[in-house]
Amino acid sequence: MIDSNTLGIAVASLLVLITCVAYYILTARRSAVSTKNRDPALFIAGPSNSGKTALYTLLTTGDVGNTVTSQDTNIKKNYNSRVSLMDFPGHVKLHYKLMDALRDTEHLKGLVFVVDSTTDPKKLTDTAEFLLDILRVTEVAKNPVDILLACNKSESFTARPPAKIKEALEKEIALAIERHAKSLSEVKKRRDLGNGDEDNDEETAGFLDNVGGSSKFAFSMLEGEVDVMEGSVLKKNISKWEDWLDDKMSA
Repeated sequence: MIDSNTLGIAVASLLVLITCVAYYILTARRSAVSTKNRDPALFIAGPSNSGKTALYTLLTTGDVGNTVTSQDTNIKKNYNSRVSLMDFPGHVKLHYKLMDALRDTEHLKGLVFVVDSTTDPKKLTDTAEFLLDILRVTEVAKNPVDILLACNKSESFTARPPAKIKEALEKEIALAIERHAKSLSEVKKRRDLGNGDEDNDEETAGFLDNVGGSSKFAFSMLEGEVDVMEGSVLKKNISKWEDWLDDKMSA
């Protein structure tokens, strides 16, 4: 037979165990809710070999230097006025790092999307798809994000003017939107069956609603402002881009 002292110790031990488990669960839940990055930030993104990491290096060191295709996110804390500057990998398999950061950063001041202006406008399909993926997140956010299309390598003889690049990207994004709109019914079916990425499904539907689900697309239709400017990282001709960044940091 268990005496009263032993029973009391057992009950006390059980209460301590229950308290510890409850505290662990509550802490884990709070941690999960608090994954948002509340520090103000500026993002640099774009396809591989567009010059985005070279731009990041120039902005943070003052020199162009030699860069290689980055597999990791480059972060400069307190770049200016306590704003972090972040450069994301351009490889398609690593785009998720940018998408996660877009969803988890509360105070995104702006995004610089670097484009190789020497690319044939007829070959901008992948670039447009990448940009559309970004817009699907930024345009349904609480505070839509302003974007700078930084047309790099303008010093090259084969560089296209910003207006031409803008026109080509709008055309390719319109075609991509049409493809997404046609597959939206399939997306809804997957969601009803509990399959697929629910966040991506909602973002896709929300973005298509914002642009009217139309194949006629223009950057002027967006909530966030989109500016298109030429420049050259190699020649350190980025004053227009720096002015844009300064303007976003002071906002």
